[in-house]
Amino acid sequence: MRFVHSASITLLARGLALPIGIASSVIIARTLGPEGRGILALLAVYQGLAIQFGTVGFNASVTYFLSREPQLHRPIIGTTVSTAIVAGVISGVLIALAAGVFPTALLGSVSYGWLLISLAALPFMFLQQFLQNVLLARQRIVAYNGVDLSNRSLQLAALAVLLLWIGEGALAAVWAISVVGVLSGVIAMGTTFYREPVSLRPDGATFKRMTTYGLRLYAASVLMFLVFRVQVVLVNAVAGESAAGIYAVAFQLADLIYLLPVTLGTLLFPRISMNARDDGQTTARLFRVTMVAMLLLCGAMAMGAEWIITRLYGESFADATETIQWLLPGVFTLSLVTILNNDLTGRGIPWGMVVIPAIALLFVGSLSSVLIPGLGINGAAMSASAGNCLMLFLTLRLFSRRADLRISTIVLPRRDDFRIR
Repeated sequence: MRFVHSASITLLARGLALPIGIASSVIIARTLGPEGRGILALLAVYQGLAIQFGTVGFNASVTYFLSREPQLHRPIIGTTVSTAIVAGVISGVLIALAAGVFPTALLGSVSYGWLLISLAALPFMFLQQFLQNVLLARQRIVAYNGVDLSNRSLQLAALAVLLLWIGEGALAAVWAISVVGVLSGVIAMGTTFYREPVSLRPDGATFKRMTTYGLRLYAASVLMFLVFRVQVVLVNAVAGESAAGIYAVAFQLADLIYLLPVTLGTLLFPRISMNARDDGQTTARLFRVTMVAMLLLCGAMAMGAEWIITRLYGESFADATETIQWLLPGVFTLSLVTILNNDLTGRGIPWGMVVIPAIALLFVGSLSSVLIPGLGINGAAMSASAGNCLMLFLTLRLFSRRADLRISTIVLPRRDDFRIR
Protein backbone atom coordinates (compact mmCIF):
# COMPACT_ATOMS: atom_id res chain seq x y z
CA MET A 1 0.00 0.00 0.00
CA ARG A 2 1.42 3.39 -1.00
CA PHE A 3 2.48 5.73 1.79
CA VAL A 4 0.00 8.44 0.76
CA HIS A 5 -2.85 5.91 0.70
CA SER A 6 -1.88 4.49 4.11
CA ALA A 7 -1.49 7.97 5.55
CA SER A 8 -4.89 9.05 4.19
CA ILE A 9 -6.66 6.07 5.75
CA THR A 10 -4.88 6.56 9.07
CA LEU A 11 -5.48 10.30 9.18
CA LEU A 12 -9.15 9.72 8.39
CA ALA A 13 -9.38 7.24 11.27
CA ARG A 14 -7.57 9.64 13.59
CA GLY A 15 -9.88 12.40 12.41
CA LEU A 16 -12.87 10.26 13.41
CA ALA A 17 -11.20 9.49 16.74
CA LEU A 18 -10.58 13.18 17.43
CA PRO A 19 -14.17 14.19 18.26
CA ILE A 20 -14.61 10.93 20.18
CA GLY A 21 -11.64 11.78 22.38
CA ILE A 22 -12.82 15.35 22.86
CA ALA A 23 -16.32 14.16 23.76
CA SER A 24 -14.94 11.75 26.37
CA SER A 25 -12.79 14.51 27.85
CA VAL A 26 -15.68 16.98 27.93
CA ILE A 27 -18.00 14.46 29.64
CA ILE A 28 -15.39 13.83 32.34
CA ALA A 29 -14.63 17.53 32.84
CA ARG A 30 -18.27 18.63 32.89
CA THR A 31 -19.50 15.90 35.23
CA LEU A 32 -16.50 15.52 37.55
CA GLY A 33 -14.92 19.00 37.52
CA PRO A 34 -11.20 19.85 37.79
CA GLU A 35 -10.60 17.57 40.78
CA GLY A 36 -12.17 14.49 39.19
CA ARG A 37 -10.41 15.25 35.90
CA GLY A 38 -7.14 15.50 37.80
CA ILE A 39 -7.68 12.09 39.44
CA LEU A 40 -8.27 10.39 36.09
CA ALA A 41 -5.31 12.24 34.57
CA LEU A 42 -3.02 11.02 37.34
CA LEU A 43 -4.20 7.41 36.96
CA ALA A 44 -3.73 7.68 33.19
CA VAL A 45 -0.15 8.83 33.74
CA TYR A 46 0.59 5.70 35.77
CA GLN A 47 -1.03 3.50 33.13
CA GLY A 48 1.12 5.23 30.55
CA LEU A 49 4.24 4.86 32.67
CA ALA A 50 3.50 1.14 33.13
CA ILE A 51 3.20 0.67 29.37
CA GLN A 52 6.32 2.71 28.66
CA PHE A 53 8.40 0.92 31.28
CA GLY A 54 6.95 -2.52 30.57
CA THR A 55 7.19 -2.74 26.80
CA VAL A 56 10.97 -3.36 26.76
CA GLY A 57 10.83 -2.17 23.17
CA PHE A 58 8.62 -5.00 21.90
CA ASN A 59 5.99 -2.66 20.45
CA ALA A 60 8.60 -1.50 17.92
CA SER A 61 10.56 -4.75 17.78
CA VAL A 62 7.61 -6.67 16.38
CA THR A 63 7.19 -4.13 13.56
CA TYR A 64 10.91 -4.02 12.86
CA PHE A 65 11.45 -7.79 12.71
CA LEU A 66 8.18 -8.66 10.94
CA SER A 67 8.98 -6.03 8.30
CA ARG A 68 12.50 -7.37 7.76
CA GLU A 69 11.87 -11.10 8.29
CA PRO A 70 8.20 -11.85 7.52
CA GLN A 71 8.96 -15.57 7.17
CA LEU A 72 9.57 -15.76 10.96
CA HIS A 73 6.05 -14.64 11.84
CA ARG A 74 5.21 -17.58 14.14
CA PRO A 75 8.06 -17.19 16.66
CA ILE A 76 7.81 -13.40 16.51
CA ILE A 77 4.06 -13.28 17.19
CA GLY A 78 4.20 -16.02 19.83
CA THR A 79 7.01 -14.26 21.67
CA THR A 80 5.17 -10.95 21.41
CA VAL A 81 1.91 -12.24 22.92
CA SER A 82 3.65 -13.98 25.82
CA THR A 83 5.79 -10.93 26.54
CA ALA A 84 2.76 -8.61 26.53
CA ILE A 85 0.95 -10.63 29.18
CA VAL A 86 3.97 -11.07 31.46
CA ALA A 87 5.11 -7.46 31.07
CA GLY A 88 1.61 -6.15 31.82
CA VAL A 89 1.43 -8.12 35.07
CA ILE A 90 4.95 -7.22 36.23
CA SER A 91 4.70 -3.50 35.44
CA GLY A 92 1.33 -3.24 37.19
CA VAL A 93 2.66 -4.99 40.31
CA LEU A 94 5.74 -2.73 40.43
CA ILE A 95 3.70 0.47 40.21
CA ALA A 96 1.25 -0.83 42.82
CA LEU A 97 4.14 -1.61 45.18
CA ALA A 98 5.72 1.81 44.64
CA ALA A 99 2.43 3.58 45.32
CA GLY A 100 1.93 1.43 48.44
CA VAL A 101 5.32 2.43 49.81
CA PHE A 102 5.07 6.12 48.84
CA PRO A 103 1.31 6.85 48.75
CA THR A 104 1.49 10.54 49.59
CA ALA A 105 4.20 11.36 47.06
CA LEU A 106 2.72 9.34 44.20
CA LEU A 107 -1.04 9.52 44.81
CA GLY A 108 -1.73 12.48 47.07
CA SER A 109 -5.34 12.08 48.16
CA VAL A 110 -6.24 9.68 45.31
CA SER A 111 -7.50 6.29 46.53
CA TYR A 112 -5.02 3.41 46.32
CA GLY A 113 -7.89 1.08 45.38
CA TRP A 114 -8.68 3.23 42.37
CA LEU A 115 -5.08 2.83 41.20
CA LEU A 116 -5.38 -0.96 41.48
CA ILE A 117 -8.54 -0.93 39.34
CA SER A 118 -6.79 1.05 36.60
CA LEU A 119 -3.71 -1.22 36.70
CA ALA A 120 -5.76 -4.44 36.41
CA ALA A 121 -6.34 -3.82 32.70
CA LEU A 122 -2.64 -3.48 31.87
CA PRO A 123 -2.01 -6.99 30.39
CA PHE A 124 -4.83 -6.41 27.90
CA MET A 125 -3.64 -2.89 27.11
CA PHE A 126 -0.19 -4.33 26.41
CA LEU A 127 -1.75 -6.87 24.06
CA GLN A 128 -3.50 -4.11 22.16
CA GLN A 129 -0.28 -2.10 21.83
CA PHE A 130 1.81 -5.07 20.67
CA LEU A 131 -0.70 -6.65 18.31
CA GLN A 132 -1.46 -3.34 16.59
CA ASN A 133 2.21 -3.35 15.60
CA VAL A 134 1.73 -6.78 14.04
CA LEU A 135 -1.04 -5.26 11.92
CA LEU A 136 1.20 -2.31 11.05
CA ALA A 137 4.08 -4.55 9.95
CA ARG A 138 1.66 -6.55 7.79
CA GLN A 139 0.39 -3.28 6.27
CA ARG A 140 -3.15 -4.11 7.41
CA ILE A 141 -3.80 -0.41 7.82
CA VAL A 142 -7.61 -0.58 8.02
CA ALA A 143 -7.49 -3.21 10.78
CA TYR A 144 -4.68 -1.32 12.55
CA ASN A 145 -6.83 1.81 12.77
CA GLY A 146 -10.02 -0.12 13.49
CA VAL A 147 -8.65 -1.51 16.76
CA ASP A 148 -7.83 1.97 18.05
CA LEU A 149 -11.13 3.46 16.86
CA SER A 150 -13.18 0.72 18.53
CA ASN A 151 -11.35 1.29 21.81
CA ARG A 152 -12.08 5.02 21.80
CA SER A 153 -15.72 4.47 20.82
CA LEU A 154 -16.29 1.95 23.60
CA GLN A 155 -14.75 4.31 26.14
CA LEU A 156 -17.00 7.17 25.04
CA ALA A 157 -20.09 4.96 25.23
CA ALA A 158 -19.19 3.70 28.71
CA LEU A 159 -18.51 7.19 30.06
CA ALA A 160 -21.71 8.57 28.53
CA VAL A 161 -23.83 5.85 30.11
CA LEU A 162 -22.21 5.98 33.55
CA LEU A 163 -21.64 9.72 33.95
CA LEU A 164 -24.46 11.30 31.90
CA TRP A 165 -27.26 8.77 32.01
CA ILE A 166 -26.82 6.99 35.33
CA GLY A 167 -25.02 9.86 37.03
CA GLU A 168 -22.25 7.94 38.77
CA GLY A 169 -19.01 9.62 39.88
CA ALA A 170 -15.26 9.30 39.43
CA LEU A 171 -15.06 5.70 40.65
CA ALA A 172 -17.47 4.61 37.90
CA ALA A 173 -15.31 6.40 35.33
CA VAL A 174 -12.23 4.55 36.60
CA TRP A 175 -14.06 1.23 36.27
CA ALA A 176 -15.31 2.13 32.78
CA ILE A 177 -11.85 2.98 31.49
CA SER A 178 -10.40 -0.20 33.00
CA VAL A 179 -13.08 -2.49 31.55
CA VAL A 180 -12.70 -0.89 28.12
CA GLY A 181 -8.94 -1.50 28.37
CA VAL A 182 -9.67 -5.21 28.80
CA LEU A 183 -12.07 -5.24 25.85
CA SER A 184 -9.51 -3.45 23.66
CA GLY A 185 -7.03 -6.28 24.20
CA VAL A 186 -9.65 -8.88 23.31
CA ILE A 187 -10.59 -6.98 20.14
CA ALA A 188 -6.92 -6.70 19.14
CA MET A 189 -6.45 -10.46 19.52
CA GLY A 190 -9.54 -11.24 17.47
CA THR A 191 -8.56 -8.81 14.72
CA THR A 192 -4.94 -9.97 14.50
CA PHE A 193 -5.51 -13.72 14.65
CA TYR A 194 -8.33 -13.55 12.13
CA ARG A 195 -5.70 -13.57 9.37
CA GLU A 196 -2.54 -14.54 11.24
CA PRO A 197 -1.61 -18.05 12.41
CA VAL A 198 -2.37 -18.28 16.13
CA SER A 199 0.84 -18.77 18.08
CA LEU A 200 1.19 -18.35 21.83
CA ARG A 201 4.50 -20.15 22.23
CA PRO A 202 7.49 -17.90 23.03
CA ASP A 203 10.83 -18.52 21.33
CA GLY A 204 13.99 -17.92 23.38
CA ALA A 205 16.25 -16.93 20.49
CA THR A 206 13.63 -14.56 19.07
CA PHE A 207 13.07 -13.03 22.51
CA LYS A 208 16.81 -12.34 22.83
CA ARG A 209 17.02 -10.67 19.41
CA MET A 210 13.93 -8.57 19.98
CA THR A 211 15.11 -7.55 23.44
CA THR A 212 18.56 -6.57 22.20
CA TYR A 213 16.99 -4.29 19.61
CA GLY A 214 14.15 -3.09 21.82
CA LEU A 215 16.02 -2.13 24.98
CA ARG A 216 17.61 0.90 23.35
CA LEU A 217 14.25 2.06 22.01
CA TYR A 218 12.73 1.24 25.39
CA ALA A 219 15.15 3.55 27.17
CA ALA A 220 14.65 6.31 24.60
CA SER A 221 10.84 6.01 24.69
CA VAL A 222 10.65 6.12 28.49
CA LEU A 223 12.87 9.18 28.65
CA MET A 224 10.89 10.97 25.92
CA PHE A 225 7.62 10.09 27.67
CA LEU A 226 8.92 11.62 30.90
CA VAL A 227 10.22 14.80 29.24
CA PHE A 228 6.74 15.90 28.15
CA ARG A 229 4.46 14.12 30.65
CA VAL A 230 6.14 14.05 34.05
CA GLN A 231 4.79 17.55 34.69
CA VAL A 232 1.35 16.11 35.52
CA VAL A 233 2.85 14.30 38.51
CA LEU A 234 4.91 17.34 39.53
CA VAL A 235 1.92 19.67 39.30
CA ASN A 236 -0.21 17.24 41.32
CA ALA A 237 2.47 17.06 44.04
CA VAL A 238 3.06 20.83 44.22
CA ALA A 239 -0.37 22.33 43.45
CA GLY A 240 -2.91 19.52 43.99
CA GLU A 241 -5.47 17.60 41.93
CA SER A 242 -7.42 20.64 40.67
CA ALA A 243 -4.31 22.22 39.14
CA ALA A 244 -3.35 18.86 37.66
CA GLY A 245 -6.83 18.59 36.14
CA ILE A 246 -6.57 22.01 34.50
CA TYR A 247 -3.08 21.17 33.22
CA ALA A 248 -4.38 17.85 31.89
CA VAL A 249 -7.05 19.62 29.81
CA ALA A 250 -4.42 21.95 28.30
CA PHE A 251 -2.12 19.02 27.65
CA GLN A 252 -4.89 16.94 26.07
CA LEU A 253 -5.87 19.68 23.64
CA ALA A 254 -2.23 20.25 22.72
CA ASP A 255 -1.81 16.50 22.31
CA LEU A 256 -4.67 16.35 19.81
CA ILE A 257 -2.70 18.16 17.10
CA TYR A 258 0.27 15.91 17.89
CA LEU A 259 -1.75 13.11 16.26
CA LEU A 260 -0.57 14.22 12.80
CA PRO A 261 3.18 13.65 13.29
CA VAL A 262 2.53 10.49 15.32
CA THR A 263 0.49 9.10 12.43
CA LEU A 264 3.06 10.00 9.77
CA GLY A 265 5.98 8.79 11.87
CA THR A 266 4.28 5.49 12.66
CA LEU A 267 3.76 4.75 8.96
CA LEU A 268 7.31 5.87 8.12
CA PHE A 269 8.94 3.41 10.54
CA PRO A 270 8.14 0.11 8.73
CA ARG A 271 9.11 1.66 5.37
CA ILE A 272 12.58 2.51 6.69
CA SER A 273 12.86 -0.91 8.40
CA MET A 274 12.23 -2.66 5.05
CA ASN A 275 14.89 -0.60 3.27
CA ALA A 276 18.19 -0.59 5.13
CA ARG A 277 19.83 1.59 2.43
CA ASP A 278 17.28 4.41 2.50
CA ASP A 279 18.94 7.73 1.62
CA GLY A 280 16.91 9.83 4.08
CA GLN A 281 15.19 11.94 1.42
CA THR A 282 11.71 10.57 2.21
CA THR A 283 12.14 11.41 5.87
CA ALA A 284 13.53 14.86 5.09
CA ARG A 285 10.54 15.64 2.89
CA LEU A 286 8.13 14.34 5.53
CA PHE A 287 9.94 16.50 8.10
CA ARG A 288 9.39 19.63 6.01
CA VAL A 289 5.73 18.83 5.30
CA THR A 290 5.12 18.19 9.00
CA MET A 291 6.89 21.42 9.93
CA VAL A 292 4.62 23.54 7.75
CA ALA A 293 1.45 21.67 8.75
CA MET A 294 2.25 21.89 12.47
CA LEU A 295 2.99 25.61 12.25
CA LEU A 296 -0.52 26.12 10.89
CA LEU A 297 -2.15 23.79 13.43
CA CYS A 298 -0.30 25.27 16.41
CA GLY A 299 -1.12 28.80 15.28
CA ALA A 300 -4.80 27.95 14.94
CA MET A 301 -4.85 26.28 18.36
CA ALA A 302 -3.12 29.25 19.99
CA MET A 303 -5.71 31.66 18.61
CA GLY A 304 -8.73 29.49 19.35
CA ALA A 305 -7.69 27.97 22.68
CA GLU A 306 -9.75 30.23 24.92
CA TRP A 307 -12.94 29.73 22.91
CA ILE A 308 -12.45 25.95 22.71
CA ILE A 309 -11.71 25.51 26.41
CA THR A 310 -14.50 27.70 27.79
CA ARG A 311 -17.12 26.35 25.36
CA LEU A 312 -16.23 22.69 25.76
CA TYR A 313 -14.98 22.42 29.33
CA GLY A 314 -16.50 25.43 31.09
CA GLU A 315 -15.19 28.54 32.82
CA SER A 316 -13.64 26.50 35.64
CA PHE A 317 -10.97 25.38 33.14
CA ALA A 318 -10.29 28.86 31.71
CA ASP A 319 -6.81 28.95 33.27
CA ALA A 320 -5.80 26.23 30.81
CA THR A 321 -5.79 28.79 27.97
CA GLU A 322 -2.45 30.38 28.78
CA THR A 323 -1.01 26.99 29.69
CA ILE A 324 -1.76 25.49 26.29
CA GLN A 325 -0.16 28.47 24.59
CA TRP A 326 3.05 27.75 26.49
CA LEU A 327 2.78 24.06 25.59
CA LEU A 328 2.42 24.59 21.85
CA PRO A 329 6.11 25.32 21.09
CA GLY A 330 6.86 21.99 22.74
CA VAL A 331 4.21 20.21 20.68
CA PHE A 332 5.64 21.71 17.49
CA THR A 333 9.23 20.71 18.22
CA LEU A 334 8.23 17.27 19.56
CA SER A 335 6.31 16.58 16.34
CA LEU A 336 9.51 17.08 14.33
CA VAL A 337 11.52 14.94 16.76
CA THR A 338 8.91 12.20 16.28
CA ILE A 339 9.44 12.10 12.50
CA LEU A 340 13.21 11.88 12.86
CA ASN A 341 13.07 9.28 15.64
CA ASN A 342 10.86 6.95 13.59
CA ASP A 343 13.46 7.06 10.83
CA LEU A 344 16.30 6.40 13.27
CA THR A 345 14.35 3.52 14.83
CA GLY A 346 14.10 1.90 11.40
CA ARG A 347 17.87 2.29 11.02
CA GLY A 348 18.63 0.24 14.14
CA ILE A 349 18.30 2.82 16.95
CA PRO A 350 21.65 4.59 17.40
CA TRP A 351 22.64 5.24 21.02
CA GLY A 352 22.14 8.96 20.48
CA MET A 353 18.39 8.30 20.64
CA VAL A 354 18.89 7.34 24.31
CA VAL A 355 21.38 10.04 25.24
CA ILE A 356 19.39 12.96 23.80
CA PRO A 357 16.15 12.53 25.82
CA ALA A 358 18.25 11.79 28.94
CA ILE A 359 19.91 15.18 28.56
CA ALA A 360 16.52 16.82 27.92
CA LEU A 361 14.96 15.16 30.97
CA LEU A 362 17.71 16.44 33.27
CA PHE A 363 17.21 19.89 31.78
CA VAL A 364 13.41 19.76 32.20
CA GLY A 365 13.65 18.46 35.76
CA SER A 366 16.00 21.26 36.76
CA LEU A 367 13.89 23.90 35.04
CA SER A 368 10.62 22.54 36.49
CA SER A 369 11.96 22.71 40.04
CA VAL A 370 12.47 26.44 39.52
CA LEU A 371 9.40 27.35 37.44
CA ILE A 372 6.55 25.24 38.89
CA PRO A 373 6.69 26.58 42.47
CA GLY A 374 6.51 30.16 41.21
CA LEU A 375 4.44 29.89 38.02
CA GLY A 376 2.39 26.74 38.64
CA ILE A 377 0.99 24.98 35.58
CA ASN A 378 2.38 27.62 33.23
CA GLY A 379 5.86 26.89 34.60
CA ALA A 380 5.29 23.20 33.89
CA ALA A 381 4.32 24.00 30.30
CA MET A 382 7.34 26.29 29.81
CA SER A 383 9.78 23.66 31.05
CA ALA A 384 8.23 20.95 28.85
CA SER A 385 8.49 23.14 25.73
CA ALA A 386 12.08 24.11 26.51
CA GLY A 387 13.04 20.45 26.86
CA ASN A 388 11.50 19.56 23.51
CA CYS A 389 13.30 22.41 21.77
CA LEU A 390 16.58 21.05 23.09
CA MET A 391 15.66 17.54 21.88
CA LEU A 392 14.91 18.81 18.37
CA PHE A 393 18.26 20.57 18.06
CA LEU A 394 20.19 17.48 19.14
CA THR A 395 18.10 14.99 17.13
CA LEU A 396 18.51 17.04 13.95
CA ARG A 397 22.27 16.82 14.32
CA LEU A 398 22.07 13.06 14.89
CA PHE A 399 19.83 12.41 11.87
CA SER A 400 21.90 14.63 9.58
CA ARG A 401 24.98 12.56 10.40
CA ARG A 402 23.25 9.17 10.03
CA ALA A 403 21.57 10.06 6.74
CA ASP A 404 24.53 12.11 5.47
CA LEU A 405 22.32 15.14 4.81
CA ARG A 406 22.98 18.77 5.64
CA ILE A 407 20.63 20.29 8.21
CA SER A 408 19.65 23.00 5.74
CA THR A 409 18.62 20.27 3.26
CA ILE A 410 16.36 18.74 5.92
CA VAL A 411 14.63 21.86 7.22
CA LEU A 412 14.30 24.28 4.28
CA PRO A 413 10.93 23.76 2.47
CA ARG A 414 10.93 23.02 -1.26
CA ARG A 415 8.43 23.87 -3.97
CA ASP A 416 7.46 20.25 -4.65
CA ASP A 417 7.17 19.09 -1.01
CA PHE A 418 3.37 18.99 -1.12
CA ARG A 419 3.11 17.38 -4.55
CA ILE A 420 1.45 13.96 -4.31
CA ARG A 421 3.67 11.16 -5.60
